[in-house]
Amino acid sequence: MMRRVWALLGGTFLLSAAARHPQQKKEDPADPTLKLSPCRGRVYFVNGRAPDRGVGTPDRPWNSIEAAARNVPPGSCVVVADGIYRVERVEFGPAGKGPHEMTVFMAAKGARPIFTRPDESTPQVGLAPYVRLQGLWFGGSKWAGRGLESRPDRKQLPESGGIFAPGSNRTPGGKEIVGCTIFGYHAGILIGTSHNLLLHRCRLVRNGHGHFAHGVYLSGGKPPNGSNHVIVDDCTIVAGEGYGLHEWHDPRSFIVTRNVVARHSYGIVINGSDHVAANNFVWKSKGFTSGPIGLRLAARRVIAWGNVLGPGAPGIGRLEDGEDENSIRYNAFIGVQPFGADPIRFDAREMKPLLGASEEEIDASCAALDKAFSRPVEEIHADRTIEPAFAVLRLRMPRGSPLRRAAPAWFDPKIPGGVGPDAPAPDTKEDFWAAFRRRGLHHWNLDGEDLTEKAKGGAPLEPLAGCGPVPPDGK
Repeated sequence: MMRRVWALLGGTFLLSAAARHPQQKKEDPADPTLKLSPCRGRVYFVNGRAPDRGVGTPDRPWNSIEAAARNVPPGSCVVVADGIYRVERVEFGPAGKGPHEMTVFMAAKGARPIFTRPDESTPQVGLAPYVRLQGLWFGGSKWAGRGLESRPDRKQLPESGGIFAPGSNRTPGGKEIVGCTIFGYHAGILIGTSHNLLLHRCRLVRNGHGHFAHGVYLSGGKPPNGSNHVIVDDCTIVAGEGYGLHEWHDPRSFIVTRNVVARHSYGIVINGSDHVAANNFVWKSKGFTSGPIGLRLAARRVIAWGNVLGPGAPGIGRLEDGEDENSIRYNAFIGVQPFGADPIRFDAREMKPLLGASEEEIDASCAALDKAFSRPVEEIHADRTIEPAFAVLRLRMPRGSPLRRAAPAWFDPKIPGGVGPDAPAPDTKEDFWAAFRRRGLHHWNLDGEDLTEKAKGGAPLEPLAGCGPVPPDGK
């Protein structure tokens, strides 16, 4: 049944606890909204302007990440000062001791540490297992996007710079990228095979290239290196090419929630099986070799609830098999054809009171970020218009918006979850996966074994893929 959104004012779901939608306050973009494991080790310091021969203390910091990685013990916290760090590549390590004793590299409060190459192309970035990056910036000003639109031969332009590659293969995984800003990459965050990975509150601008390189490229991989247990939550992905969020090549057990994808060639695509795609906002896809796409579903056992597809972002509800196992409900559509059960529709003129930002404000913010990140890195570092533009795309709904109670929460249908990215979420990664299993989605390992089905026969169910100890070589 189609519903006009204002009819929801008399709906079923009531806000039972104001704590789930607290009073808005000024946010630090690097602060997580999930509860992450605290850094339990000693704190060290890096400042690119410091002289050589530092020892990692506040008064004698190291002047490079490389020096910190060589010297800190596993499970340490490294605080990185403001500035531009010009490096060809950077490897963040050593590996942490486990999911509750991670090695953390984080920006100093209010700092904007940017890693770029000397020629301002994108640096190569890698992470050891159980490493968290928080509040750091990575990128370059030589983005090769938009190359195919004006080229009659339709050939890929050569890749410029390194890649941001947090993949894991058969290592324990356990990597977290939180509150980081990533710009100008040929393929944004590029994950070949990965597991037990968290991308949370990241901002990605001007990434991707053509039809086959994307803002966030979450590739599946085949057993014995199959991707599983990846969370992408509360990220902002704008002004790029390819899909904003690309989950393909048969991944398993992914959770994609509360993300904003705007002005990419395409929005979000999911195949494989056992996924959650909830409370995402997809806006004005541009199309490329084919027309624009908002949300493309080509998977089985998928929960797709509470997403908002805006103008130029139509949904393709193509469920290749197991259609009766999918739950496609409570999604909202702005000027595009609805699909799934219990759809909600409204037009762009209603966006401000419903979502907290108008069509004009969203378009202006996307254009401002596109322009800001096209400049030299020194100008990006100094530009104070960037945060206000990102703030608009946070889409903080007014308290009285009926969208707040237009749908139950995907992780607990007994409470209101709302429509769009300003929605409640589980408190921790463990809570995400517990809710995932309660909803009947299956739990896979790297070898492609369905552990949920094995557990039905009496086998113990592993808590999470990738939560074992770090191998002796730390790889």
